[in-house]
Parts: sequence; structure tokens; C-alpha cells
Amino acid sequence: MSRDPTGAGFSLREGAKLNRSAGSQEVQLLVVSLGAWAKTGFLTIWSVLQHRSTPLRIFVLGDEDGLGHWRAAAEELQAQERRMLDSVSFVYIDFENHPAFREYLAQYPKGCSFGAAGKAILARVVCHLVLPEEVAQVISLDLGDLLVLEDISNLWQLFQTMEEHHLLAAPHAVALSHVNAGVVLYHVARMRRHGFAQETLRAVADMQRKNHDASCLRDQSIINILHSFREEFGYPEPSPVMILPCRWSVFPTTEWLSYWNSPEMWLPQLREKRRYPGIVSVNRVEVFCPDEMDLLSSWAFLPLSAVEETKQARLRVYALYEGHKTERYCSPERRAGERCCRCGEKAAVLHVAGDMKNWPSMQALLRAYMPPFKELPPNHFADALSKVWTGGDQRLQEILSQTNDEALVAAKALGIQAVFGSCATLRCKASPPEQLNYVSVQLRKVFVPCLLEVETTALRDTHLLLGIGAHSGVELVVNGRAEKGSCLRWVRSSPATSDSTAWTLRREIMCVPFGPKVEAAEGVEAWMRFSLKIGADGLVVVSFPEGEWGNFLPEEPLAIMLQNELTVSVGTFYGDTKWAVCMRPHGDAKEAAGLTQEAQATADFVKTAAGNRQV
Repeated sequence: MSRDPTGAGFSLREGAKLNRSAGSQEVQLLVVSLGAWAKTGFLTIWSVLQHRSTPLRIFVLGDEDGLGHWRAAAEELQAQERRMLDSVSFVYIDFENHPAFREYLAQYPKGCSFGAAGKAILARVVCHLVLPEEVAQVISLDLGDLLVLEDISNLWQLFQTMEEHHLLAAPHAVALSHVNAGVVLYHVARMRRHGFAQETLRAVADMQRKNHDASCLRDQSIINILHSFREEFGYPEPSPVMILPCRWSVFPTTEWLSYWNSPEMWLPQLREKRRYPGIVSVNRVEVFCPDEMDLLSSWAFLPLSAVEETKQARLRVYALYEGHKTERYCSPERRAGERCCRCGEKAAVLHVAGDMKNWPSMQALLRAYMPPFKELPPNHFADALSKVWTGGDQRLQEILSQTNDEALVAAKALGIQAVFGSCATLRCKASPPEQLNYVSVQLRKVFVPCLLEVETTALRDTHLLLGIGAHSGVELVVNGRAEKGSCLRWVRSSPATSDSTAWTLRREIMCVPFGPKVEAAEGVEAWMRFSLKIGADGLVVVSFPEGEWGNFLPEEPLAIMLQNELTVSVGTFYGDTKWAVCMRPHGDAKEAAGLTQEAQATADFVKTAAGNRQV
């Protein structure tokens, strides 16, 4: 069945035919239900029911409230859709009051803090402690984030491929060096025999000794310690984790840009356009391998008109966005044993992680699998719980900061004007001969004391004005033609009016007979870097890569600077120039480091050829 490309919606096919033969094997699932999450989480189970061919036994781990909501949701669906729940049984486990789990928590390192969600996903990784003795194997599924698009019995069959030392199986995360705990096959019988609970406690203790964290480790972190970082911690035994084929956990757009998991941080006009071309129909989603222009389109809010319309130029911009064919793609011949994705391969499980559920196209797909409840949960695709599970507000702020860094690098290289809070990119057009036209930008909360970092392609007669509008303030001229070096000045000026002509007064504070030396490799655009710092005591310090110099502001200019919010203005006498300016709190060495090292390295790599002049 085809989809509506506008994201208006999908319609489901009839559910798979249930095999009721005597030899039909029951598949056992493990899910977590907390608070009022049940109705939202049930869409994952509903997707399982659409494609299953075997009976299901579903173990629900939850707190008292979560178990109550799950029972109510199951009873409502049983009354409305009895056929869909045929041969499905639920077993409810209050993990918080389970004696074995409480004993396990008592052995956890001291100082670890746990919320209800933290305890629940920890109970999941030691499920052998809380599941009935007769349970030998179970498949754990995240709720609300996963759509199962294939018969779950096919995943159950993979238990037979596990080697004797494997206690669980999980797919890779976005990076092949990590595993993801959204889908996990737990070999419960072996976990009991091997004392797996003690292995997890050892992993947590070892990690806490290396890098203490008050939240300690949860299921996914523990699994990664036991698999991806075994050698680092000196564990001699083979990994207890078997890696599942990629199709059992396909993440949409992981091959596009960083921060794909937080579209709420992107501009609304971009978020509205987001789509995953791999969605063929409600029952078929394929691994989509984008080409260079697909990657570029995901940053559609940055105009590409400034980029030379050649394949080479497009590839340079593509590299700027850190786009690349990731390791999750197999080679065309797909060698035996490879666990990576193959372009066009059908996804058995689609992992719609975090706030990706806010994409209109993803919401339409999720709505197709939402059970027919009489009353849907409010805001069921963007519940705050998803943010809590993925790091909370602090993590979202980190992602916002990193996203701004990458967007700043892109805007800088493309030569467009954009403001990113405390940073901005500007472009100065050529001025008439002997006329300096400043371009101004108002950054967020610029007051003395402050530190302004500057990068520019203006390599001579480089003018920077930090002051009140573009008329009065501290002016820095770098590699000035008339100055034969660099100068600090106090500037007072007034634009022309009907009653008077324009005037400008400049008072020198200090001059030096040198400026930054810029060396650029052939074919690489040359950028000059310097900073201007003003302290509360009036000390102005100019820093070049070769050293720093400065002097104190006179008393009157300092008083004016201290009493006003400041504007940044830049300009030059020569040609079109690009600028990037960032305002940092004075004295904050960590913030003053400028662009992240990774982002700066990327920017340096892709700068297009423009002049190779040494000053």
C-alpha cells in the first residue's frame, strides 16, 4: 500500500494469519510500562500483532501505576479487537517490590541515584532475576520507539544462532562500536547459570572507578561495557553479546547529519519538510542510502546559492556537513557474517528514537499503528518521558550547543549572514574606494567584561568596532594600510542629518607595528584569527597567534562601554569578505575556546579556494 508523501496518513493492511497448529511455538516478550505510558507504548505491541504468526506471552515490568494502566489498555482492546489479541497473554511483574531485584539494587555502588525509569530499564538487563523460572528466553522491546514490521517469530529463531558463550543478542547502535538496547534477545536460562547479575555489578563498579557518574549505568551502558569495552577493562572472557543483523534495528537518517535525534532543535521550516525516503508503505520501510545532494537537503535552511554550482563544490559542502557513507552500509557484495545494513534492505524493526517522533512523516507512520483506543493519550508522540530517558534537559542543551557549532561552521564557509545567539556569521560587500562601510550584528547580551573572537577572510585593513551601534566604541584595525600595523582606537561618530554633516573622531589608544601572519596552503581559502578582550577595569587586550598586546581605556569611554549593551560591527576597504564572530564571557577559558575542535577541523578541510596571500 502506498503512502501519502505529504504525511497525511497511512492505512494498515489486515493482520497476519495466526498459526494455531499444535507445533506453533510461543514467542515471549518483555516490555516496561511506567506511569501512564501504556497507551503510547502499546503501538509497538500493535505492530507486532499486525505481522505475528505465533502465540505471544508478554511480560510487563512496571510500577503499580504503570501496570494498572497497561491492564486497562489491554482490557479495552480485548473488548474492541478480540481477534487481534487472540492467543496473547500478559504476565504482570511489579519489579520495584520483587525481592530478588531489591537485593540486586542493594549491591549497586553507593551514591547511585535512580528514578523509576532508571530502575525499570535496569531490571530489564537482569530480567533473569524477576522472570518466572520456566522462562528460558525472552525478547525485550522498547515501547513507543519501535515498529516491528516483520513476523516476530523470525527474530525468535535467532536464539538458535547464538553460540554457547552468548547470553544476549542486540543490534549495533548508530556507530558500529556500540550496541543499542532497544531490541535485545535475552537467553534467560544461560544468564541464570552464568550469574549474569554479578557480571553487571562488576561492570558498573569498574566504570564508576574510571569515571564516576551519580546516575551510574543502565542497561545499554552495561551491555556496552561487557561487549564493546571488554578489552579496555581487562575482561578475559569472550563477549556475552551476539550482534543482531542491522535490519532488526534500522534508525532513519542516521547516515545524514549529527543530532538527527533532536529535530526539536532545528528550525520549524526544516522540521516540517523532514521525511525518510525509505518509507515505501506502512508495511515496508527500507534502508535508504542518500547521495550527496540528499545529505545537503537535510540542511535546507542554509541557502546553497552561495555555492559554486559544480560537483566538486557540492562535494566540499557535503564534507562540511560531515556526511559520509557510514559503516552501517555493507559492501555491494555483502560478505558472509557482516551485520551492517544493505541499501534497499527491508527493515524488520524501525527504531524511531527520541523526538524524531515529531517529524510529520514519522507521526503519520506511527499513527497507522496506534491501537484503536476510544481516547488517545494526549501528545502521545512527544511525551516528556522520551526526553528523560535520553538525557533530560541538560542533554538537550548540549545537543543545542553542538548543533549551533555545526551550523555556524556551515554558514561561515558558505559566506552567508546568520546569527546563532552569541555567535554570528557576516559578509561584507566591496565598498566604494576609500569608503569604509561597517556591517553590524546584535549578539545576545553583550556587556563588558567580554571576549570577542573573530575569524575573517579580510587579511588587510581589517576593521572591528565593539560599541554602541556602529557609531561609537572601541575600534580595532588589523594589518592597516595607513597604520602599517595594528591599532586600537576610541571612536565617536554621528551620521549625517538634515541639519548637519556626518562626522567621526578617532582617538588612538595604542598601536603596534605588526599584525597576524596568515599562511594558507595552495587552493585553500585564507582566514585570519584574532580576539579582543575588554575587562571590567578597562584593560583592552588584543590577541594574535603570535602574541597579545593592549592598554587601558580612558575613563570616559570605559564608563560609556560599561553602561550599554554592545553591538559588533565589521568591515574592510577591500572586496567581499567573510566573517565569523563569537562573544564569550570574559574569563571563561572553556567557553573561549571558540568552535569545537572537531567542527573547526571540518571547516578548515572544506574551505574553498580564494586567495593565498601572506600578510
